[in-house]
Amino acid sequence: MKRFALFTMALLLSLSFSACASSGNKAPMDPVNPNCIMMPDHPSDPDVSVMYKGVKVGFCCEDCIEKWNNLSDAQKDAKLNQLKK
Repeated sequence: MKRFALFTMALLLSLSFSACASSGNKAPMDPVNPNCIMMPDHPSDPDVSVMYKGVKVGFCCEDCIEKWNNLSDAQKDAKLNQLKK
């Protein structure tokens, strides 16, 4: 019984390590917005983005990132919620 428990623990541990190793090979996340969140008439550049609450937010330029950073969390959330409509 003791050997079975040790074997089971070793198996679970090895599976968890393999899952962690494979998760590092994911492709970079795309922005949630195809157009700049601050200037919606401009397309977002995937290389000009920030992470906010687990999502990648795209911008058209660095100036828009500065504008975004000056918004309150409530204002940022409202802008992201507009994307869902």
